[in-house]
Amino acid sequence: MQLVHHKELINLPVETKSGDYLGKIFNLEIDLDSQSIISYDVKYTNILKGILKDKLLISRNQIISISKERMIVNDNVLTEQEKEELVTKAKTVAKEPNIIQSKSDN
Repeated sequence: MQLVHHKELINLPVETKSGDYLGKIFNLEIDLDSQSIISYDVKYTNILKGILKDKLLISRNQIISISKERMIVNDNVLTEQEKEELVTKAKTVAKEPNIIQSKSDN
């Protein structure tokens, strides 16, 4: 298991799989229930600021690799609006009753 302090993730460079530099991580979002990082907020480079209106949101499933030097992500990223839609959808799923029951529950 490789451990990294959260301070080492802040300002970590983020690149796409195709090699495009996106920016640097400036915030982490943690799910307290699972005690895991849900997403990373990335400040764009100056080139992207003119094209995109919101910060970039990198979810865990978009990460290809992460090291102490950089994070490599898929070529698609979420904007703040897409993030809100994802959170709403996740909350809806979390409220659904657990379908799987153990044998002792029967």
